[in-house]
Parts: sequence; C-alpha cells; structure tokens
Amino acid sequence: MDNSYELEKLIKTLIIEEIVKGTLSQPRYKTYKYNKTYIHYVEEDKIFYQFESFTDEQAFHKNIEYKELEESLLDICGNYKQLHIQTKMAERIIRISNKGKIHITIKQGIKPVAARQHNIQKQHILPSGEPVDFLVYLGIMDKQGNVKHKWYDKFKQINRYLEFIEDSLKHINTQEPTIIDFGCGKSYLTFALYYYLVKMKGLKVKIIGLDLKKTVIANLQKLTNELDYNGLEFRVGDISMFDYDKPIDMVISLHACNLATDYALEKAVKWKAKVIMAVPCCHKEFNKQINIKPMKAVMKHNALKERIAALMTDGLRAELLEAVGYDTTVMEFVDMNHTPKNLMIRGVLTDRLRSKPSDEYYQCTREYNLEPTLEKLLYK
Repeated sequence: MDNSYELEKLIKTLIIEEIVKGTLSQPRYKTYKYNKTYIHYVEEDKIFYQFESFTDEQAFHKNIEYKELEESLLDICGNYKQLHIQTKMAERIIRISNKGKIHITIKQGIKPVAARQHNIQKQHILPSGEPVDFLVYLGIMDKQGNVKHKWYDKFKQINRYLEFIEDSLKHINTQEPTIIDFGCGKSYLTFALYYYLVKMKGLKVKIIGLDLKKTVIANLQKLTNELDYNGLEFRVGDISMFDYDKPIDMVISLHACNLATDYALEKAVKWKAKVIMAVPCCHKEFNKQINIKPMKAVMKHNALKERIAALMTDGLRAELLEAVGYDTTVMEFVDMNHTPKNLMIRGVLTDRLRSKPSDEYYQCTREYNLEPTLEKLLYK
C-alpha cells in the first residue's frame, strides 16, 4: 500500500470539505523540531490559513494562502502521528503509525465552527484584492491585487503607516501639501504616501524624498517616471545640508540613522512644519554619554544599556519638540516582532512656545550626563 498516496488523497478530501481548524501532535520522528502545530482558518481581507508550530521554547507563525494549502499540508502532516482535523462537513481523528499506515475515525454532522476572526472588523486603507499600481510594480502584489505571502508583513506596515498619515491630515489645512521625506531609502512608504494622498484623497501634493545613496535614488526616480507620479521627486543629499525655500507642511524621517534624526527634526522646526513624524534608528549618541550610577548592575550589559539610551534619546527629543511648540507623542509604529526600531515620535505644531526646555528636561540631562545634539541645534 502506498501510504504517501493515501495521505495525499486524504488531504485533497479535507481541502474540498473546507478545513476550519486542526491540531497536529505526537511527532513521528525524534529529529522533527515541532512538538505540535495548530491550523486556523482565518478571514481578513481575504481567506488564508495560519499555522502555529511549537517547539519546547518558542512558537512560530506562518500564514498560508489557499492556493498553497495542499502543498503545505503535504509537507507537515506526515511528520505527526495524530491529526485532529475539523472541516465544515466532518471531524476526523487521523492516526499515522511509524510505518505510515493511516487509520481514520470520522464524526459526521459536526456543528459548523465560525472562522477565526483575525482583525476582521479592521479594514486596511489599501485593501488586498484590488491592484495598487506601485505595489504591483514593486512585486508586493500580483496583477490581480493579491498580496504575496512573503510580503504580507510589509503590506501591513504600509497600511499602519497610512493610518498615521490619515490621522495627521486634519492638522494640514491645504489641498496642496508639501512633504519632505528624509532618509527615504527604498521608499515603499513614500510611494504609499503619494498614492494615498493623490489617488485616494485627491490632493495635489509635492513630495521630496532625500537619501545619500545615488543608485537607489536613480532607481526610485525611474520608477516615479514610469508610474507617472508627477508630484513625487527623489534627490541625493545629506539631511544636515538640505534646505527648501517654500513652506513645508509635513516632515517625515523613518529610520534615519543616529544624529540624522536630530537634523531632520531641526529642519522641521525651522520650517515650522505642521506635522513631524520620525521613527529614529541607531541611537549611538547617548550610548557613549549615559552614566546612571544606581543602575550600574544593569548598565554593564551592553544590550540593556543600548535600550535605555535609546529610550532616553527619544524621550528627550520629544520633550525638546514640546519646548518649541509641538504637541508630541511617542507611540508604537509597528509590532515589535517586525523590528525593534518601532517607536514613532509625532509632533503637531501649536501656537504654544516656551523660551527653553522644561526643568525636568534639564534635571534629566544633568543627572545622567547627557548633551543632546538636538538641543544644540535648536538653541544654537
């Protein structure tokens, strides 16, 4: 008896009946790394399956599109002795012996189980299933508008970013905003910003993306021309040297390294940008300066010292923006699973202005031996 054929035939039957949930347990091989795997049927913008696999110490998640389901089940099911699978038609307890012999117990007439809700109430600004020209061009979507599996986290990040943009628009009272994107890098989010403001909101925008890498900028400008994004421009340049002689409505700085974030914030304040959005990266300055004697036992560990220095850096940056007239908040930009550089500083311009930072700011910098570059730039 060809047991692999029998398993393949069984999996085809399960898929036809529409799998709702499953538990795979009791590994057949000592070398197999997962002790157990759960299968969940999920509805979001489209139907997919989530596989949750567990080792002794960790859990791993993988989202499987429907068209990949058969191949994924063939890869994983044969590694377990017991499969407990529920479809919309039946519930099966499937046992696979060490020699691969399959025994199935079927329970008919199972009460239907609702699909697992995975943020189903949440509608993405850019929905999956509808082609978006720049996402198709960049290979994130296929021509039918389906998000490719390996790009799904990036797709969620883009939509999370656009939620911040959507919330910030109420502070920009113009139909023709000018936006500077410092350290634009590969510019997935810059293209998303343009698409959202122009194609979805109907605004006439001027967006300038700035980065040091000439080859990257040349490729981005080529893509801009091919997409006919007339209001989007990319330039090669250093943030500290960049200047612009017209009013700026929004300054964005995502993952600009170390002091580049400070220069971006200083430019935004100088231009009196109505909205500032910065996700800092590579907090090196305070890591060299910071000295917290009561925390010596903690600070001797470099990884912990780096985190403390990063939090202090962004907290004091936010306080300095408050001093020069911005309502400032620090919030999570993306889930910590995607990147540790996940905090956004957002400032909204007000008519409130202090002559100098707060006493609490100075108490902190004195106590911990800190000399922030942003303070020097703003109060030079």
